[in-house]
Amino acid sequence: MIPTQAIPHLTAVGALFATLSVGLAPADRMPGNVAVVDGKLSEWKVELSTPAIAAGTVTFSIVNAGSIPHGFEVEGQGIEKETPVIQPGATAALTLNLKAGTYEVYCPVGGDSHKMLGMDTHLTVVGTKSSGSPRNGNAGMSPSHMAAMSLASALRSAVQSIV
Repeated sequence: MIPTQAIPHLTAVGALFATLSVGLAPADRMPGNVAVVDGKLSEWKVELSTPAIAAGTVTFSIVNAGSIPHGFEVEGQGIEKETPVIQPGATAALTLNLKAGTYEVYCPVGGDSHKMLGMDTHLTVVGTKSSGSPRNGNAGMSPSHMAAMSLASALRSAVQSIV
């Protein structure tokens, strides 16, 4: 049997965990890690799983959920790369090394006619912060990392009070 006093604590723990899970900014991805952005193509839109990511290597995992062939192109910051045509129900992947800036993501099929019909969106790539040489333990940490550590500490305390 669960004591009735534990229910509010579990709710607080869940809220803290949810905040901790979404509290890190896109720029907080560790260098060297490959980000994955899911993309969905359909008539007449391009949907991305996130509007912003950290600079670095990213793999776009694309599915054509439409009923006609589509393509996927990323353009900006000196890059213009695309997948081969993706048939309905099929998938494709495109791996790129993106630097900070804004990228246009669109369907290039039909001489850009699909793009003109609305299959166009943007992806913001956020540059990584240089940390320099820290003078103390927190000097090289971004504010969101320090906030996450505070939330983790609060989460530990909340869990310990339940147990």
